[in-house]
Amino acid sequence: MFVASFRRRTYLTLLVSLIALALAMTACGTGATTSPNSGSSANTSVGMSGGLQVVKITEVIAANGGKDQYSFSPATLSVKAGDMVNFINQTDEGHTLMSTPAGGIADGNMISKNETQTVRFLQTGSFTVSSAEHPEATLAVTVGSAAGALAPLTQVKIMEIVASNGGKDQYTFEPASITVNNDTLVFMNQTDEPHTLMGNVDGGLADGTIVSKNEVQIIHFSKDGTYTISSKEHPDAKLTVVVK
Repeated sequence: MFVASFRRRTYLTLLVSLIALALAMTACGTGATTSPNSGSSANTSVGMSGGLQVVKITEVIAANGGKDQYSFSPATLSVKAGDMVNFINQTDEGHTLMSTPAGGIADGNMISKNETQTVRFLQTGSFTVSSAEHPEATLAVTVGSAAGALAPLTQVKIMEIVASNGGKDQYTFEPASITVNNDTLVFMNQTDEPHTLMGNVDGGLADGTIVSKNEVQIIHFSKDGTYTISSKEHPDAKLTVVVK
């Protein structure tokens, strides 16, 4: 009887231990499943490009002669004053970005077909960014306060010297060489035609960026290096940029 009783107590002890072990393993498994999600970013729908957030302009082509639909993806965005965002136009036409109320961005940024353009948010507050050509496409942006004063951006002008007596006009970058420490440069096109910027460093900037007539456009460099930037339309116009 003593042996039988001892065996029963042993079996009960073993059973309790197994149940406790099973509960502990279940708890550990649950933690392993939820931990990655708890550490993920709140802006999971916002992509990244060159260290910047990305907003895509997309198009849904209508069937049977209907009206195509244009939209921003994502449709909402949270940034801080001074932050820059890459807008990628994946539609079949250009879009001119507008801000309501005014001042959220520099109005009039034209993003051509298949172009990537960097936009800087200037003021705190809530803004609606829309396409002037397709005002139904809207992006709700909340701009929070910056940690300090906004740093000014370095500027480069695209200049034109009009030739006399039917000669060839000359196009130049001014200055012709420059060093930047914040990976960002502002191009101001003061000529009478657009210029498509091309670079010699693979992946350093988005080749094919078009700076339209009288447009001011921000260019973001995704990696350090020495760049030779030229105008595709006027390759004699060259700019050397050292990005640190």
